[in-house]
Amino acid sequence: ISLVIGTLTILLPIIFWNKIPDTLPMHYNAAGVVDNWSDKSALILLFFVIALLMGVMSIAVYLVKNNMESKYSKEAEKSEMRVAYPIIVLMNLVVQIMFAYIMFCCVTCRPLGTLFLPVFLLATLAPLVYMIYKCGKIQATSNSQKAIYKVVEKQEQGVAYRTAVD
Repeated sequence: ISLVIGTLTILLPIIFWNKIPDTLPMHYNAAGVVDNWSDKSALILLFFVIALLMGVMSIAVYLVKNNMESKYSKEAEKSEMRVAYPIIVLMNLVVQIMFAYIMFCCVTCRPLGTLFLPVFLLATLAPLVYMIYKCGKIQATSNSQKAIYKVVEKQEQGVAYRTAVD
């Protein structure tokens, strides 16, 4: 869905290039009001930013998914990747929707609105905070299991239960 939104965000302005006004808003302040205008050729930079973002996020999603499914990854790493994967996909979707909305407001010469900044910040930070919380719980579980192994190793001399160095 993110790639479709990003592709349409680039293609639609190109298709309707002749209908776009010559002077467009290029910067918005924190209240979502236009504070800088520019020529419509400045949209080309925004096209490259969106394309770069789609590429970087696609690579990140690919790497996380491959690490999650790799037989060489440790179970703790796999569980962290299982938490990170949906968060990265969700954040990719949120950012693509944000750029699509910005592009729509630019080509129609509309303000972003006063709620754009708080909604965008909440939509990007909430999943990040959730991921940090979930990874912290996974780490705590891993640490408690290591403590159990240390106790068992002291009781049973000569038997090693861990292979990695702590």
